[in-house]
Amino acid sequence: MRTQRRIIAIAALVLAGSGLAACDGGGSEEPSATGTETPTATETSTPSPSETTAGPATEIGEITPYNENGFLNDGWNVEHSKPEDGEAPADCYESAHGTGPNTVTCGPTAASLGACWLTEDRMQIACLDEYAVGEQNLKHVALDGEAPAETPATEDPIPLWVELDDGSTFAAVHGGAWSPPDGYLVAYSRADDPETLEEILIPDDDSAPIFDQSEDLWTVTVGEDGGQDVATKTVNKVWYMAGRVIPEGPDDDFSPEIVNGSWCPTPDTEGNATHGCYTIDYPNVEYEDGETDEIVAVSNDGGVLSLDLDGAPLGLYVPVDTALDESGMDGVEDLPDQERIWNSQTVTLMVRD
Repeated sequence: MRTQRRIIAIAALVLAGSGLAACDGGGSEEPSATGTETPTATETSTPSPSETTAGPATEIGEITPYNENGFLNDGWNVEHSKPEDGEAPADCYESAHGTGPNTVTCGPTAASLGACWLTEDRMQIACLDEYAVGEQNLKHVALDGEAPAETPATEDPIPLWVELDDGSTFAAVHGGAWSPPDGYLVAYSRADDPETLEEILIPDDDSAPIFDQSEDLWTVTVGEDGGQDVATKTVNKVWYMAGRVIPEGPDDDFSPEIVNGSWCPTPDTEGNATHGCYTIDYPNVEYEDGETDEIVAVSNDGGVLSLDLDGAPLGLYVPVDTALDESGMDGVEDLPDQERIWNSQTVTLMVRD
């Protein structure tokens, strides 16, 4: 499968899982230290930023790969797993980090699939790259069975990513072997500097939450793996995973074959077309170098079609006499007297060859 290249344009993110872990000092991986329940970060299901102006407050952010219609937002890349990568277990359930539906964790902690989204293809999930701070990448991971058709949002989500007052970033742990200070479990480990052994902690008797939210500016307890000293630090920002709407398939009378044929970029966008020309024989698209992808088409009003490459948009098919919004075309001239396929991420306008 071919990977679409994207323009990096939105907030940073990082993959992490949902469990908490501790270690007895040995080298083997331990299961989640909390048993059947994951400690929650808040007492409400969806936290919101404080509106007070009296002082600083912890900022609440969301990781949003998908728009309101369930299609990939600008600035995101999609990579597809290869056959040699194998298949992941399909026992998926709602992620501990999602504020909306269809965010999932799949398989055991060792699979490191704690921050994923359901896709249109139930044999695949789209996952964040673990600890990849600053990247907007999803990887479509093949499953050994069908994922759920949909999952609800978890009742009490905990952040996936945390930034402290000194700018250091942490990712929620997902399994692993740890040696936290006595009386604590590890909730988050350093993401920006893996060599640093600093951790965000939670009491092992659940006597306090991970985040003290008694003030608008949250605080956490931090320590060092293998050490005993702990300290309190303030939290600049936290990130949760936004939910996703799963796009619906086409109606029975829908005829996506209208897009069949050869397409080439217009002269003023030719330099942006990393694939050059391509030929569509729905549901397949073949590029100039002979590689192919499979298209999913979704019908919109006015004969406009969203053409999706399993999570990465090929573009928007627009019929003759239907104008594009040129304010979002980055100076590219629209050609409403022709059929075209517009990709806003690569800023490429394709017309029939």
